[in-house]
Amino acid sequence: MRLAFFHDFLLRFGGAEHVLFTMAKAYPEAPIYTLFCDFDGLKARYPEFANRIHVHPKAQRAYKLGRKIPLIGKQVSKLFLPYYGRWVEEIDFSDYDTVIANSTAWGLGVVTPSWTKLIAYVHSPARYLWDYYPDYKRELGSKGQGSLRDTLLTYSLSRRRLENRVSADRPDAILCNSTLVADRIAKFYRRKATVLYPPVDIDNISCTGASPQSYALILSTLTPYKNIDKILSWWGDRETKLLIAGDGPDRERLKKLAGKNVTFLGYVSQEKKTTLLEEARLLFYPSMEDFGIGPIEAMAAGKLTIALGKGGALETVTDGQTGIFVTDLSQKSLDHAWEKFCTIEKNYTANHLRISSERFSRNSFLHSLSSYIDAS
Repeated sequence: MRLAFFHDFLLRFGGAEHVLFTMAKAYPEAPIYTLFCDFDGLKARYPEFANRIHVHPKAQRAYKLGRKIPLIGKQVSKLFLPYYGRWVEEIDFSDYDTVIANSTAWGLGVVTPSWTKLIAYVHSPARYLWDYYPDYKRELGSKGQGSLRDTLLTYSLSRRRLENRVSADRPDAILCNSTLVADRIAKFYRRKATVLYPPVDIDNISCTGASPQSYALILSTLTPYKNIDKILSWWGDRETKLLIAGDGPDRERLKKLAGKNVTFLGYVSQEKKTTLLEEARLLFYPSMEDFGIGPIEAMAAGKLTIALGKGGALETVTDGQTGIFVTDLSQKSLDHAWEKFCTIEKNYTANHLRISSERFSRNSFLHSLSSYIDAS
C-alpha cells in the first residue's frame, strides 16, 4: 500500500501534531505533506521526521516572507487564510493508494483521484468558522454590524466557511477524536464520523500511590476559558499545596487571586510534567475540552481527577471510579466534590486507574487505526 499523510501546517507542535507523528512513526515509508513548516521547531521537537516533510513551495515562501513582516510574527498563519484552500488543492496525491489528512480545517480540501482513498482525522471543524465565529470576529477587531471592518470580515469568513463545508464532502471517511467533535461534524458538515481516541503517551508515566500530604495539581495553559480562576477562588488558603504548571496571558490576573499555598511553575517540560503527575495527590481539570489528555495522564500515574463534567472528560473519566465530576464550578459543587474525593481516596487502588488509562495508549490507537485502514 502506498500511503501518504497531510497536515495543515507544522508550526505549533501541539496535540494535533502529536497524533500526526504517532501515525507517521507507524508507517515510516509514508511521506508527510504540509502547506508550510517551521523546520527549526520541527528539528527541536521531532528531528526524526525532518527529512519526510514535503512543503508547498508557494506556501513555504509566503510563510518565510510573513515571518519578516513587523507585527505579524507568530500570527503568520492568519495572514494567508484566503489562499489555504487553493494551495491544498494543488498538491498531487495521484501516486498514492491512501491519504490520511490530519486536520483542523484545510486537510478536508485535499483532492485525490478516484483510485486514492482519502481518510480525514478531524480534530474539530474549524472553530473560528463555526461555533466560535462571533468571538473570532471580535478578536479580529469587528465593531459590530454595519462597520466597514465587520462587512469585510463577514464576507471573507463566509467565503472560507463555504470552502470548508464543500471540502468536507471530499473524504471517503472521517475519523475524529471524541463524540463531542463527531456531533460538531454532524451538525456543521452533515457527515458521520467514527470516533478514534487520540494516542496518549502513558508508557513513560509510572503508576504511583498518592499521599494525603502531597499537592493538588493543575496542568493547563493560562487563559480565561480554562476556568482556573474558579478553582483559585474556591481553594483559598488550604493547607494542601496547589501547583499550577503552564503559562499564558491570564497568568498575572490568576496570581492575584491565588492564596499563599498556590505556586505557579510556568511552562514545564514533558519530563517535569510526568514527575509532577507521579508525585501529585490529584489533578484538577476545570475546563471543557474536545478531548483533553490530562485526566488520562493522571490515571496512568494512578491519580484521581476532579473534572468539570462536560465535553471530552465525560468520555475519559468515570465518575466515582477514576475521578469526580462537578456539574458546575460553584463553591458548593467543588466542596461536595472535595468531600467525595477524600472518601474515594481511601479506597481506590492506583493500579485500577492505570488499567483504565490503557485504552487510550499509543498501541491501542495504532491497532484501531491499522484495522480501520485495512477494512476501508
